[in-house]
Amino acid sequence: AAAVHTCTQIGPDYEGRSPLRRAELSEMDKVMAKMLEASPSEDLPPGAADSEEPDFAPVHLRDDWPKSGSEVKWEKEVGKSLGFDCASDGAATDTGAAALQTRSLRIILLAVMEGPDVGTLSEDFQRAYLERERAHGNALARLGRWAEASAAYTRALDAVRRTATYKRLFPTERGLIKGAYSRDAAEEPAASGAALLEGLDTEQRQAFNAGLVSLHLNLGLCASKQGRVQDAHRHASIVLGAEPDNAKALFRRGSASVLHGEFDEALKDLQRAAELQPQDRGIRDELAALHRKMKEHLAVQKIMFQKAF
Repeated sequence: AAAVHTCTQIGPDYEGRSPLRRAELSEMDKVMAKMLEASPSEDLPPGAADSEEPDFAPVHLRDDWPKSGSEVKWEKEVGKSLGFDCASDGAATDTGAAALQTRSLRIILLAVMEGPDVGTLSEDFQRAYLERERAHGNALARLGRWAEASAAYTRALDAVRRTATYKRLFPTERGLIKGAYSRDAAEEPAASGAALLEGLDTEQRQAFNAGLVSLHLNLGLCASKQGRVQDAHRHASIVLGAEPDNAKALFRRGSASVLHGEFDEALKDLQRAAELQPQDRGIRDELAALHRKMKEHLAVQKIMFQKAF
């Protein structure tokens, strides 16, 4: 029976993702020729081809090579590099078996750069970087890859975390980034907060601020899915510092408090969330479960008190 191969996409698609390109680079011709010359020949005795290593001279590519060539799909190109063709639905075609019988050589070049220093980004690039990493995080979260999504959301916030805009929106936060120096809001120039939102109308500013709130909510969701209850509680509290009546944040913090056994705090948050969203079944169910737990807790305490005397 023939083996069946499946092409797996390398990461989810999202807006701003670096494309994979197929390009013809004449500068690599000499390298290819050297590699082919160094290939073992069937006419040579075993080990003869390995007596000398090919001498590769440095190759200098043109500056625009990472953006040259035509874009290709990541999942299809990866499948072909393994020796089989992928159909539109991701299944391997019969031509894959024949491809595996031939000898092929592929060179993959990766353009790698350091991550941006968020402290030196311009206002426009801060917003662009934030939106790209938010889209990346959303794509990962839809796949249930919570740890990677959390990292992407964190990078998005790091782009603006030290700005006065962020600190004013979230008064409980000082905009600290682990391993980096950060100034307090009082140290920031008065215009620095406005610079980030420069060129945006009132509706766009509100949308930008709402986006920052959603990033913390998403980080709280990722933390909950990973069992990091304390982090889920913290992100919900950050949101409530900016929007005290955010029902989703009240629900998330209340749920985290239940898991910590802080029933009184949980009751306050969940009751307020229920008042704001009376039709939300998830909030009502969580509140009902809390009442049952509180009743059980009181019963246990009563028994323990009776046994003490």
